[in-house]
Amino acid sequence: MEGLAISPDGSTLFGMMQNALLQDNALMPGTVDRQSVFTRIIKIDLATGGTQEYVYQLDAFNRGQGVSEILAINDHEFLVIERDNRSWTSAEPQAPTRKWIYRIDITGATDISGRTEPLPAAAPLPAGVTPVQKSVFINLLEPDFGLHLNNASAIAEKIEGLAWGPDLPDGKHLLYVISDNDLITANATQIFAFAIDDTKLATPLNLEPPVLLHGPMYPPGQLTKQIGK
Repeated sequence: MEGLAISPDGSTLFGMMQNALLQDNALMPGTVDRQSVFTRIIKIDLATGGTQEYVYQLDAFNRGQGVSEILAINDHEFLVIERDNRSWTSAEPQAPTRKWIYRIDITGATDISGRTEPLPAAAPLPAGVTPVQKSVFINLLEPDFGLHLNNASAIAEKIEGLAWGPDLPDGKHLLYVISDNDLITANATQIFAFAIDDTKLATPLNLEPPVLLHGPMYPPGQLTKQIGK
């Protein structure tokens, strides 16, 4: 399990696998090399425990490629990171080729939780199985950002986090993107901030505000660490 997201109303948890499951023809026979472009999203009703599963088609596999994050837009749309493990900043510098943020929609996708047959390694999917819809939202290697170049602004190897910040004064949505440095102190953790203008999107995000926790998560006196005052 690589990504978790909660619906804005707090009622539903979504989990996303980084790559295909072993039972879904994930590996080439007799090897540890990946061969499947199909992974899964699980939807869990937190009140009843009921689940549904959906197929997500990856762009590519191997070379560390796969899904590394899922973030809720509303109860059926999400942002998803697909990335490679290439970077000019890594121990063995290589040009990055894939650092995508997709907008996906589970509306109309087939619930495959009752299926016993494995998913195929490649398209087409079995008759009657529709994957989630996906479209490019942000290409982090877009030349205008300058993150693809071999310089001080080079993008990190592992882009692995997404979060919504508070809306900006002009009404734009604030999206944070963060890297994982694998606990290597020599590798900087990168945080990027994008202002998302709904009025310029073909389809507005219809971003639903999350439910906020009321009061502290721990009773006073039981906090283990406090930052600031």
